[in-house]
Amino acid sequence: MSVPSASIAIRALVADDDPLMAGLLTAFLARRGYQVEHCDDGEAALQRVREARFNLVVTDRIMPRMDGLQLCRAIRALAPAGEVYCILLTASADPADAHAAMDAGADDFIAKPLRLPDLARRLDAAERTLATRSGAL
Repeated sequence: MSVPSASIAIRALVADDDPLMAGLLTAFLARRGYQVEHCDDGEAALQRVREARFNLVVTDRIMPRMDGLQLCRAIRALAPAGEVYCILLTASADPADAHAAMDAGADDFIAKPLRLPDLARRLDAAERTLATRSGAL
C-alpha cells in the first residue's frame, strides 16, 4: 500500500449508505494517510463538498436521496474541472454502467465485490492525477 505524495494532502469523502462498506472504505483510506469523512447519502455528501475542500470522493452508485451518478454530476457543476477526483462503486459490471459513470463525471469506476488491491491501484492513479493537476509533480 502506498502513501500519498508528501506534496499533496488527500482529503477524502466516502458516500455510502451501507455501514459495513462505509467502515471498510473509511478505514482503508485512513490507513493510506488520508483525512477521511463519511456521509450516508448523496445529498449529505454534496453538502459536505460545498462546505469543505475534498479532493477525493468515493461514492456508491445506489444511495437514498441522491445516487452516486447525481452526486458526480453535482460535484462537476460545483468544482472547477479536476479539483475533485471521483471514484464510483457499483454492484453492476455492465459496461453501460461504466459509461454512465464516466458520462456523469466520475474519474474512475469499480465494480463490486470490492477488492482492496484494485482500490489501492485506483487510489495510486488518483494520487498521481491530483498531484499533476495541482502542479505538485
